[in-house]
This record gives sequence, structure tokens and C-alpha cells, in this order.
Amino acid sequence: MSFSVSDILRRTARSRPGARTFAALAVSISGIVAAGYLLLFAASFSPEEKLRQNITAAHSRGFFSENYPQYFYLRPLFGRLDMYTECVGIGIAVRPNDLLRMPTFGDCPGLTKAVGNNFAAPSYDYMRYSHGHQIFLKPLYAFFSLETTRAITALTTFVLLLALFFVLKFRLDTAYAAVVALSFFFTSSPSMFFTVTHGVAFWLVLAGAITATLRDGKTAPLCLFGCIGACDAFLNFFVMCSLSLALPLLCYVLAQWAKGEASDQVIANAFWGCVGWSIGFVAPWLIKWAMLMIVYSPTREQLFGVTLDAYPSGGFLMILTALGKNFLSANWPMILIAFALCARHKHRFSLKIPDGLWVVCLPALVPLFWICILPGHSGIKHSAIVNIILWPGLAAICLLLLSMPRPKAPG
Repeated sequence: MSFSVSDILRRTARSRPGARTFAALAVSISGIVAAGYLLLFAASFSPEEKLRQNITAAHSRGFFSENYPQYFYLRPLFGRLDMYTECVGIGIAVRPNDLLRMPTFGDCPGLTKAVGNNFAAPSYDYMRYSHGHQIFLKPLYAFFSLETTRAITALTTFVLLLALFFVLKFRLDTAYAAVVALSFFFTSSPSMFFTVTHGVAFWLVLAGAITATLRDGKTAPLCLFGCIGACDAFLNFFVMCSLSLALPLLCYVLAQWAKGEASDQVIANAFWGCVGWSIGFVAPWLIKWAMLMIVYSPTREQLFGVTLDAYPSGGFLMILTALGKNFLSANWPMILIAFALCARHKHRFSLKIPDGLWVVCLPALVPLFWICILPGHSGIKHSAIVNIILWPGLAAICLLLLSMPRPKAPG
């Protein structure tokens, strides 16, 4: 089916959600924010003494000896662990509860020093981030050892990834499910399996992808992705945020394409999904910052860090550096070679992209925009741990390399 840009714009305008849908999104975001802070308050009742005992025991075993301990036998696929955010999160968990300021001891050396001083060391406020991961981290570390908590985190992630595979297999077929699920292992992101602070946000990414695949056509994309964005704003450490849009959007687009939806309609639905996610993601941050301004009157550095200062001096080169570091940190050449060989075997270089499959490339652009917006935080400084945001792009490229036919609708 051929169509022009004007066709896409007209279809997008006709698909514009009504006032009732926007109102439903506003109510949903408010409910998510309220529920999040209630759960944070509930988590604050975790047995603090037991939590500190578990942290002290882990320190005696050398658990915090390095900021980024490496598992060399996993290095070809996974790179390194992000112990910095884990140590910061643990420091928040063992400090007196403050749902907005979130005092912490800082990185692993700071946490180690605090443990040696019976948690009496000075702390500083980590208020500019949302800290919904404490809903999970605090009770987990209070009732389990740190090693057991890592095992629980890894198992939960693996189960959700497996669930996504079977949902995609049900809605599409095995080949599509395998491409999307297996391409994750070439993002070089071990934190998703072993650190709670990132793991809980990744659980949302997988749950959002599963929901987007199953709810295709049943829920307005504005509300569906708006709720995912609001949850992500509350749970994420602000390092891989675009993944909660890009991966569910990739699965959503694939599900629509598989049932024969016209490409211009798919684009229209994806556009309003992006609008919903953006509203859902920004609103909770504005609510948190507004409450901080009212209660604590923080400085600009306390609210936003110093990331903004780098833009005037860094400029466009900063964005290119961030993009380059993210791509180099991932193992994307390995997966492209593997899938190119598979495509060659299947098609003998006579590749022909099925009608409409090019649409799956659109979600692959999301992380590129995200890195352009936050190159310092999502590329230059953290590329070794946030290149996971390139996952939807890897999956989309592999889908095109294989040029798989449109799957038959179930039944």
C-alpha cells in the first residue's frame, strides 16, 4: 500500500484522542504517583536493624570492595555491573526515611566507610531522582542476604523475559519472539539481572512490552503508554528511561503489523503512544520537583545536577560522542553478523522486506533521540551500563535482516 506524508498526518489527526481519554490519562497518572508514594511509605516499615545486619555482613564478605566488580567469564556478553547505583540505593535504604530528599552515603567507598562507622557517617541528599526502587530494594535487603537478593532479581528478570518470548510467540510466531528476546543479550547490560536499582525498572520495561503486545487494539495508546511512562518515571534511576517506551512500542507495532494494520494507522497509533508516554513520564517528575520546592527549597544543582552546564560547551560534538560510546559499548556487531548469516542462509541474498515491516524501525529511533536530549547521562558517562536502550534498535535491525514474512493471524 502506497501513501504520502500527508496521508500519515491526516490519519494521525483523525486518530487524535478525545478529551475523555486525556482525562483518563490524568487520573491514571495521579493514581500511579499516589500509589507509588504510599508503597514507599509502606516499605519504610521494613525491619531496619535486620537490613543493617545484612549490609554489614555483605561488607565483611567484600561485597562493596569495588564500584564495578566484573564477572570475566560473562564479559563477552555482559560487560560490567553497575555497583555505583546499587551502593547509592542501599545507602538510601539504611538512612532515616525521607520520601523526597532520599539521603545516601554515595558510592561504594562511601557506603563502606559508613558501615565501618556503624552507619554514623555523613550523608548527602540524592533528591533529584525518583527512588521507587526502594519499594523493592528495602524489603528485599531486609529479609534476604545481598547474594540471595541478586538471585531473586535475576530470576524475576529471566521469568519476565521468558514471558515476553511466549507472548510474542502467541501473537506473532517463534521467529519474531526469538529475535526480540535473544537480541537483549547483545546489549552488554548485566545490571538488569544483578542489581535491584536497575532491575526493578527493567521489570517494568518487560511488563510494559507484554502488556502492549496483549492490549494492542484494546486500550488507547495514549493511556497505555502514558501509564508505562508514569511508572517508569517513579522507578527509574534516569539512565535508561527511553527503553520503557521503545521496547513496548516495538512490540506494539509488531502486533499491529502482524494483524494486517495499515502502516499509516500504525504510525498514527505509535505517535499518540509516544505523546502519552511523554506526558506520563514528565508529569511525575514535575510533581516530585514541585513538592521538593515547596518543602525544601533545593538549589538548582540539587534538583537537576550539573548536566545542563555541559551543553553550551559540549554542543553537537557531545551528542556524537555519546552516540559513539553507546554503540561501541554494545556487542551489536556480533548479533548483526549472526543474523546476516542467518538471512543469507534463508534468502541467499535476495532479501525483500515484506509490506509494512519497515515500520518496526520507528521505535529504534527513540533511544537516539533520548541520547541527543541527555548525552551526558545516557551516553558519555554511563554508556557501559545504559547501552541497553539500543536493544529495540538491534531487534528492529535483525527483523529487517531476516526479512521474515508476515505471520498468520492466530486461528
